[in-house]
Amino acid sequence: MRRATLSVLLPLALWPATGLAQEGPSFDCRDAGTRTEIAICADPGLVRLERRMYDAYLDLVERIGAREARRIADELLIRRQACEGDTDCIAERLLVSTEVFDQRGRSATELAGLAEPEVTPAAEPPDLPLAAQAPLSLDAAAPPESAPVPPLRPRRDRDLARVEIAPGDLDAAIAGAELASSDAAGEGASPDAMAPFDTPLSWAFMDLEREARADLQRNLQEAGLLDGPAEGTWTRGTLTAIEAFLTTPEGQSFDATTASGAALALDFLGSDAFAAARGEALGAEPDPLASTEW
Repeated sequence: MRRATLSVLLPLALWPATGLAQEGPSFDCRDAGTRTEIAICADPGLVRLERRMYDAYLDLVERIGAREARRIADELLIRRQACEGDTDCIAERLLVSTEVFDQRGRSATELAGLAEPEVTPAAEPPDLPLAAQAPLSLDAAAPPESAPVPPLRPRRDRDLARVEIAPGDLDAAIAGAELASSDAAGEGASPDAMAPFDTPLSWAFMDLEREARADLQRNLQEAGLLDGPAEGTWTRGTLTAIEAFLTTPEGQSFDATTASGAALALDFLGSDAFAAARGEALGAEPDPLASTEW
């Protein structure tokens, strides 16, 4: 009886561990050998960021090939490992990696769209029997003097436009996606710069899908709270706009210092209810079709 009981309880005891293993990072935490890898395995938030970065990497592989994607990933990995277990640094590096992968993927897609279309040769009519063909004169066979054949442009000239819009080197791409460090947190920081990734608001924002983040930013723009872009990126301008909303009577009902309160606040900011409420506050004309009588 004891052996039978153990045979039933052992799978039940192992089942939760198996479920947790499926929610880990893209690498096996049992093989974690650096302080950065150990820190990622120990922090569920970093695990989510690492998985999102890995998904962006897989998408990049499909767009530009495994060899080039691996070269970019190795360069970013060196920078990430230099964090030496600093969770804020790791979070920033993971976000930078995700942004670089996304940027390179979009650039590859744009270049592919500019490729010269394949010209399908027109179907030639079937040859007529010799008896049905009209006699060919020497004048008709000679090429007209008024139709000179233009010279073929060298290949370099034809590809010049593509070279001009080709993505820059990796260092430039990484620099364009760099998050602002804690030293750049002063008043002079650009609103388009990345915001610090160390608050419940930042975690709640990055938990949203990119399109949902962009929709939230568009709502903030329409409400007059955000002047920056609406691209789904965690910027200082976005943080400032959200903090401005939280100071309003409507926003004070959310406790953004907690994970659940921050998530609820962002859910409201990204909803149609917020857009409708701001429209009423700004004196927008009521929509007669929105009446409950219809």
